[in-house]
Amino acid sequence: MNVRELQDVLLKLEGVYASAGATKQAGSIAMLAKTIGGRPELSVDELISEIRLKLSVGGPVGTLVSKEPALNAAIVADYSERLVLAGTDRTQFDHAFTALKNDINVKSNECFAIANRYKNQPINGSFLFTFSSKREALEFIFDTYIGRAQAESKAGIIDRITNWATR
Repeated sequence: MNVRELQDVLLKLEGVYASAGATKQAGSIAMLAKTIGGRPELSVDELISEIRLKLSVGGPVGTLVSKEPALNAAIVADYSERLVLAGTDRTQFDHAFTALKNDINVKSNECFAIANRYKNQPINGSFLFTFSSKREALEFIFDTYIGRAQAESKAGIIDRITNWATR
């Protein structure tokens, strides 16, 4: 089967979905048909091989490329490192956090990555938190700092009480 034949099948399937009232699914099928339509002369196996090759080397795959803007890795690394290095020192944290908040070069997707790295880096975690806005990611960063500062304060109090009680 070649890509043209597959595209025809997908367009017929889109019509079936649309006539049944499943417009969201019909739209997805139409998008897939449009995406693969750029190379009608290829067999389906050749198209799949080409896509796999391009994905494995990180090259562009036509309309399959994400519409998300690329992250500025330097910005993400810089701010997440500054926040982590601040530890629970409020002055250092406030300085780094204010700089992050006011930096017009930090876009939403970079702020999301900074928030995730800040949360995960000290504990070598691999959790992926999702955010609906830059503001939400900034609040998450601040809440993470507050949680760490409170935990350190509690640990200090417990240490002092333990030292006093064992004398």
